[in-house]
Amino acid sequence: SVSQAEEQPRSLVARKSLKSCYKLYFKCGPFIYKDRHRRNIRNRAYNIFMKNKFKKAMRVILRYTAELEYGDTKPESKEQVMSEVKDGMDRAFLAIDEAAVQGVVNPLQAADLKDRLTLGLLKAMVKKKLMKRPKDPFVPAFKSIGYEMPVYKRTRDPRPWQLPGWKSAWMLYREYRRWKEQKETA
Repeated sequence: SVSQAEEQPRSLVARKSLKSCYKLYFKCGPFIYKDRHRRNIRNRAYNIFMKNKFKKAMRVILRYTAELEYGDTKPESKEQVMSEVKDGMDRAFLAIDEAAVQGVVNPLQAADLKDRLTLGLLKAMVKKKLMKRPKDPFVPAFKSIGYEMPVYKRTRDPRPWQLPGWKSAWMLYREYRRWKEQKETA
């Protein structure tokens, strides 16, 4: 019945397509979707790809932070923790900055994500007694832990489909036919 179909969760394919552009679900056939819908799917796939890129880099740091805070590891000093985490933090911060510059993530959300990484590391180091909690609560966490943020110097790149060589001859021919039909009707 209809009520049973509404209560069932989405299929696994549909759920995976919401999180990964590699498993986006498409209908069969080249002309099933209208042009606007195809562009929407393409843009969504690009955004999912960019988000997955920085989430994967963040996950490494968050797992290390959780292991440091709740696990059995006992580093000797704050400097040892920072030397282990520095490369991963740089990678995550640059990936977040890239997503923000490309317009995939709001810059304020990007700042919150960076703060989440540094604040988690600060809390873990305070819990392990590698450092004391800063007296001023308004000092940013990255300054408290002694982390120097990398500077992202790139500007917004064009999307891949805006570069020459993206469209095949058949795509160009289909655009030409569509343009010709619009010209004849006008």
